[in-house]
Amino acid sequence: MYRQTVAAAMLFCAMFSGAAERAGAAGGPTEALAKAVERLAESPEIAGLKGPGPAALTAMALIAAGSDPSRHPLREAVEYVERQAFMPSENQYIGTYTAAVGLTLLHMAGRDSAGGGAAAETLAKQLVLWQEKNGSWGDVSRSQFAALGLYAARAMGVTVPSEVFRKLRGYILSMQNTNGGWPYRDKGAASTGSMTSGALAALHIVERAVALGTHQCTAPRETHASERAIRRGLEWLAANQSYLKNPGDAQYYYYYLYSLERSLKYLGIPRLGEHDWYSQAAERLVRMQGADGAWAAPPLEYANQFAVLFLSRSGWPAAVSKLVHDNEWNLDPYDAEILSEELSRRLHMPAERRIISLDEPVDYLLQSPLIYVTGRSPLRIADENKLKLAEYVEKGGTLFFAPSYRGKAFIESVKAMLDGLFPDDVLAPLPPDDPLYLVPNSVDAVRLPVYGIVRSCRVCVILTEAPVSCALSGCSNADISGYPAEDMKRFAVNAGYYALGVGGYLKKKDRKDEHGFSPLSETTRLDAADAEFLVGWLRYKGDWQPFLEGLGNVLRYVNRETERLWWWREVRAEGEQLHKYPLLYITGSKAPKLSKEEKDALRKYVEKGGRIIAEPACGSREFVGGMAEVFAETLPECRIERIMPGHEAYSCLFEISRVRYKDVVAKEDPKLVYPWFEGVFWQGRLVAMYSPFNLSAEWADKGYAHSRGVQHRDAFMLGANLIAYFFLYR
Repeated sequence: MYRQTVAAAMLFCAMFSGAAERAGAAGGPTEALAKAVERLAESPEIAGLKGPGPAALTAMALIAAGSDPSRHPLREAVEYVERQAFMPSENQYIGTYTAAVGLTLLHMAGRDSAGGGAAAETLAKQLVLWQEKNGSWGDVSRSQFAALGLYAARAMGVTVPSEVFRKLRGYILSMQNTNGGWPYRDKGAASTGSMTSGALAALHIVERAVALGTHQCTAPRETHASERAIRRGLEWLAANQSYLKNPGDAQYYYYYLYSLERSLKYLGIPRLGEHDWYSQAAERLVRMQGADGAWAAPPLEYANQFAVLFLSRSGWPAAVSKLVHDNEWNLDPYDAEILSEELSRRLHMPAERRIISLDEPVDYLLQSPLIYVTGRSPLRIADENKLKLAEYVEKGGTLFFAPSYRGKAFIESVKAMLDGLFPDDVLAPLPPDDPLYLVPNSVDAVRLPVYGIVRSCRVCVILTEAPVSCALSGCSNADISGYPAEDMKRFAVNAGYYALGVGGYLKKKDRKDEHGFSPLSETTRLDAADAEFLVGWLRYKGDWQPFLEGLGNVLRYVNRETERLWWWREVRAEGEQLHKYPLLYITGSKAPKLSKEEKDALRKYVEKGGRIIAEPACGSREFVGGMAEVFAETLPECRIERIMPGHEAYSCLFEISRVRYKDVVAKEDPKLVYPWFEGVFWQGRLVAMYSPFNLSAEWADKGYAHSRGVQHRDAFMLGANLIAYFFLYR
């Protein structure tokens, strides 16, 4: 949660922009951020602890960039801000900013659970005392900081009266100009990008602070004045957007950029119109950075802090995308936001939520591993957009359907849609031992039944009849649905956690497992024409290539270990094509359906010396049984038996005496610790080997919990041996 509230506060508006663009840091945002963090860590604000406000802002930037708040120098900065909380400024102007960023820092640093409660209470009380009769703290800038700080205080368990937020809401609404933007202090003065962005963030925060715990899931939801104001404010930003200056003001450029990023993040809006505003602004910041890692600006600009806070957003996963559709899609407006905050807290990493439309292309939808769909009335989606959902699932995305309160009509319409989109798949109850019920929260499957569609060893569609959105939004009477509110919230976290893990967001592309194993040193595309050894990947009618990256990744691993060049090429079992490849690879998640002609081609391939390796995607028993039938029909004289430990297949490249199996397999047979290949012997020769357990999901770096296979490292080593054996022992 801290990432959402965090870094939403920026300091001291007595700033001057005048930033001249020049040749800057080489590389992209990641490199620029690394240089800036190094400089900030040695800055006077942190190293010298010059004032609680600057120290808090600088520490916020470093934490947002990934620095550990429990280590030097951040630990000292946090403790300094806590001590200074008991010596508040007598100057309301500076004191408001100082208290607000101090509260935000304490929340980011996790001090709500580490002894920071007294300091947070003191700072929050000071802010409440400084609120003026009109609900403001003197101007729009200080008022938005106060909102952010008090919201952080609430998140740390500090009691802040809802009336404080209500009064602030009235002030912010009263300050909106007729053109939709907001000025700094005087209504009717020029609207600016920084003030409009700040006001939008403040309105979202105050509405959420007032609504949570008071909204009832049975009550119809009205469109608030704040929502109308936010819509008009967004229209002003879209019409006046600029990445070169603060719209409406020649000053405060860095403050504007960060305020814009914060407000759109709070609102779940990744783009303004058709423009990728973040990428364009980030590119400009990179160009403006000096060789020393700093941005040139007057001292009170706090350019380095704001730039780091802005660039820290780069690479954050859009953990949850909430789908806009035609009918009651947002009855509980804070559900996805709260879910993303909880995921962020659980995973110790920032996790965004977005509001998305199916007008976007599928590749854009896939930036988020989980699309969350809720509603009360029947779901209405155009046929062409339904196909986008199907493609999203096919390419690795996860759909999560959950109704609002009394959403039976919504659920029935979803089931009908899924029947049409996935006619070959069954929407079935998930078993109580499914990871979705267990990780990271334990949820009672009896009290909260959940249905799923399982494909390629992952649950790609999740559906529950429980009003999860109501529970997430903290509706005061969520339990009247008959489902425990806490179970609903815990399961929603599990769904997000599962989708993030399945989507590969929780591990780097070149990941290392718990033993420090990293199979891939590079992931460049190789050309089959350059290969010394070619493996044919058999294409047949059906699920012949469930993990596109799998075979290529294990061949890269073999390349690295043997210092030779191996690669693959797609091949069909027809004509003389097979005979170009000394080794043939077959995989799938269902029984391979081969024609008589294809089986005849396989027999001729083996007769001429070809060898076959096979393994089941996800550990599919159907595929394993189907391959046994293919071998029995193709080579009726063959003998199939287990390749026992000690065979050269387990030692030709790596010495493998024991392997670690995935949890699903370990539960089935806790004593299974040895490698297992089945061998196909024909005319005195070992002509084929196949694994009864999945390898390719691990090669493709999926790590699915539902996979009946071996663990990541062992999958690569077994696969490498399986491939190398037939070339070494021809």
